[in-house]
Amino acid sequence: MNNLSDIKRRISSVKQTRQITGAMETISLAKMRKAVELYERGRLYTEAVKNLMREVSCQCANGEYEYFSRCGRGMPLYIVIASDKGMCGSFNHELFKLADSRISELDCAVMPIGLTALDRYGKRDNARVEFASCGAPEYANAQTISRAVIEGIGVKYSSVYIVYSKMTSRSVWSAHIEQLLPVELTDCDEGCKTTHYEYEPNERTVLEKLVPLYVGCVINDALASSAAAEHSARRAAMSASTKSADEMISSLSIEYNRARQSAVTEQITEMIGSVSALGKSGGSK
Repeated sequence: MNNLSDIKRRISSVKQTRQITGAMETISLAKMRKAVELYERGRLYTEAVKNLMREVSCQCANGEYEYFSRCGRGMPLYIVIASDKGMCGSFNHELFKLADSRISELDCAVMPIGLTALDRYGKRDNARVEFASCGAPEYANAQTISRAVIEGIGVKYSSVYIVYSKMTSRSVWSAHIEQLLPVELTDCDEGCKTTHYEYEPNERTVLEKLVPLYVGCVINDALASSAAAEHSARRAAMSASTKSADEMISSLSIEYNRARQSAVTEQITEMIGSVSALGKSGGSK
């Protein structure tokens, strides 16, 4: 039988842990709401830029532009966006599982974004570790990453992929991989192909302005989606931990009450035995 003081100490310890997880759940919920709102506000603009890029690419796609055709030079680059902190359940595990399925089979470069991604891929050959601190969902960070990607495409990198956690609803996310460059042309429809645009001053100048905007928007969208998914995952993990703590406190309280009742019963039995012994001792005299 457990000592009453040990059970009481365990209950106190679990209650303290429950206070921490409950506070973290509340904080994560507030951060999740802000992150989801930021992601949803920017998603419409990103979709508009993607549609514009798709229309322009249908007219400009040919071997002349490295943005639309896979270049034989260089290697694939994988941008892996993970969290800076832990305590978010299987959030990073699912992401790394998807990334490893592509990275392990190829001779490729990796650009880890976030401290957990840096810990996992930072020691690999051809790792671009200087952007690991650019995980905050800010357009300035997206521009910094975008410039490095555009400078390297066709020179260092033959293609660029981005691996991140994509929000499908306010509380549901999944690991997702998206080809960033070359721009995929599978969505071009017949109407787009038959439409002809005039470019001023020329196609190359338009693309030089449009491609950085497109790449920056897609990366910023991925950063915002990943941040929203991270806070959502951490809220779910802390909610589960708080629930487990409540169940443990309830179980320990029952165990404590049973142990106390057993101790009281034992004391009463000892008292009755002592009284009976004293009575017999007095009777014999």
